Amino acid sequence: MPKKLALLEKAIHGYEAQLKAACKQVHQCRYDGGAFGRIVNKPEYIASDLNHFSVKGHAKAAAVAWAAMKRVGLVPRSG
Repeated sequence: MPKKLALLEKAIHGYEAQLKAACKQVHQCRYDGGAFGRIVNKPEYIASDLNHFSVKGHAKAAAVAWAAMKRVGLVPRSG
């Protein structure tokens, strides 16, 4: 299991690096600095198939995305 987890984490960090690099090439792009990757993974965020978010997981993902958009000024801070 640790080897599979390490492989998965390597893939995720690779995706994040590609997002960061691609965002630098688009004037209107704002990279969130990996905000989503820093959320604490909790069992209740994962659906029973172990491959998708649960309702709580989707809610957490939305909250993290909204906070990141507020930080970079894509949505009003009061909104």
